[in-house]
Amino acid sequence: MGRRRAWTLALWSLAALAGGCNFTEDLDAFEAEVEARRDAALPEASPLCQTYCELSLSVCTTSSTRVFDDEAECFTACADYVSNGIDDETSGDTVQCRIYHLTAARDGDPITHCPHTAPDGGGVCIGPSPCGSYCGQMQEICLDFNIFPEEGFRDACVSACLAYPNTGIAGDTSGDTFQCRQRAALAARNDPSTFCPQAAPDGGGVCVAGRSLCDTYCDLASANCTGDNTIYTSLASCQSACAGFRTDGDNNDTTGDTLQCRLNRLEVAAGDPGRECFAGAADGGGVCVD
Repeated sequence: MGRRRAWTLALWSLAALAGGCNFTEDLDAFEAEVEARRDAALPEASPLCQTYCELSLSVCTTSSTRVFDDEAECFTACADYVSNGIDDETSGDTVQCRIYHLTAARDGDPITHCPHTAPDGGGVCIGPSPCGSYCGQMQEICLDFNIFPEEGFRDACVSACLAYPNTGIAGDTSGDTFQCRQRAALAARNDPSTFCPQAAPDGGGVCVAGRSLCDTYCDLASANCTGDNTIYTSLASCQSACAGFRTDGDNNDTTGDTLQCRLNRLEVAAGDPGRECFAGAADGGGVCVD
C-alpha cells in the first residue's frame, strides 16, 4: 500500500472513530476530498516546474537517487530555478538543464543523472546557461555582422550553439568547439571586428577543425601587430618561433613563458599594440617570461 493511500486510510479511520463519518461512507469520496485539500495547499507551479516535478517524483525514487519526498517540496525548490534556459542544454543552473537530466535518468541512468537535477545542480546544472550566455553576447555585440538572421536571431543562434562540439576546454583559442566560439563571443565586446566572425558557426577561420595554436598565434600577430609594432616579418619566421614556445600554460595565462600567455596578449593587442604585441613576441617583452 502506498504511503499516501495509507495516510488517507488512517485519517478516514480516525474521523470515523471520532464520529466524524460513518464506516459505510464512500472511501473514494473521502479520498477525493483529501486530495483536493492537499492540491489546494500546494505551491503554484509553472508548466515547466510541473514537468520537472512529475519526472523527478516518478524517476528518482530510490534511496540513492531520490531528490524530493513530495510535490510541495519539489514545487517550492523549482520556483527558485532560472527558467529561461535552453531546451536540451546539458549544463547551466536552469530548470531546462534539470529536465534534460531527468529525461536521461528516465531513459536508463538515474544513478548518474538524478543528482544533476537537485537544487544544487550536482556539479552539472550550475552556473550560467552556456548557449544562453553565448547567444546573448552574439545578439548584443555581433548583430550587425549578419551571422544569424535578425528576425528569429535567438532561435537560429541556439540551434547552431547546440550543434557545436562540446569537446574543448574553457578559453580555447582554436578548434571547432563551443568553447572556442564562447571565448570569441566574450572577446568580441572589446574587438567585434576580429572576434565576431570567429564566434560564428563557420568559426571565422579560427574556431575550425585542424588549426593549430601556432596558426592562431601567427594570425593574431599579423592582424594586430603592424607598422612599428610588427613582431614578425614573415609567416615562416612566426611559425618557426612559435614551434619553440612551451604549450603547458593555462588558457587564461597573462604571464609566464608560454604560448598561451602570448596568445592572450596578442588577442587584446588591437587595443594596445605598443604593449601587448611585444608581450606576445618571441622574447615575451618582459611579460610572458618566467
